[in-house]
Amino acid sequence: MIDWPTFLAGLIASLIVALVTFVLGVKSGKNQADRQRLQEMYKSLLVHFQDLKERLDSYPRRWDQYEEHRVGWEIHYLPTVKKMEHDGSSVYIKQKLFSEALELERDVLEFGYDVERYYDGIFDAIASDDDLFKAPIDTSTDRRGRNCRRIKADDGQSYTNGRSSRLFYFLQPGIGKHIEEALGSGGYLTFHDDRNPYEHELTINPGSYDDLSIFAQRIESLSRKSGLYDELNSQRTSLKSRIDALTKKLTRRAKEPVPFWETFSGAFIDVFRP
Repeated sequence: MIDWPTFLAGLIASLIVALVTFVLGVKSGKNQADRQRLQEMYKSLLVHFQDLKERLDSYPRRWDQYEEHRVGWEIHYLPTVKKMEHDGSSVYIKQKLFSEALELERDVLEFGYDVERYYDGIFDAIASDDDLFKAPIDTSTDRRGRNCRRIKADDGQSYTNGRSSRLFYFLQPGIGKHIEEALGSGGYLTFHDDRNPYEHELTINPGSYDDLSIFAQRIESLSRKSGLYDELNSQRTSLKSRIDALTKKLTRRAKEPVPFWETFSGAFIDVFRP
């Protein structure tokens, strides 16, 4: 005689197991088909943020260094994350992770413009210090109509040897020592930003100051005079920490775009999704 309760319970259990196996198989197969594309997308994000972090210690990235997108008379720029949002490929990236990446990218690129405001402050401080050296400010415009600020401390001599250096060094400890070592070699020293053409350029000739050691110390003091010095260095440290945290997540996703538990939960969400 058939034990119907036991038979039905076994039948239902078998159907449930079969359904679970089928759903997981379908979901796993789809994820496997998408795996390579997702890996490439996460890798591109990883490389992008590694570049942004590296440039925070030399020439921070800005919006205008990326692809232009014109909407009427307006110009928008499309760095890696913003471009994914623009072309719709962001739908394949985990939403919470993508939102974090989009916000961080924006903050890093805005930092680049804050650094240029700091350059303006440094030039104001140097030009207004009458006892430092006499240096006329040559103001001109480039093809984009932006002001190009130049300060040249000229002793009237011609020098064939010199050194070109990053203006960003003013935001780092030891700028005075850097200046002293560079000018001690006898040639001129030029600091500039990373724009083409330069929008900030400071040239110092060896005979444009009295005592090199005192001069270098005064330049370092002026570099810290602006309130932006501490603010930007604190912000830079914070941005690098945020990038480190994000790149760890991106690295895991580049290795395994869809972890098992996401496959498992996603399979059943898909079953009941309208």
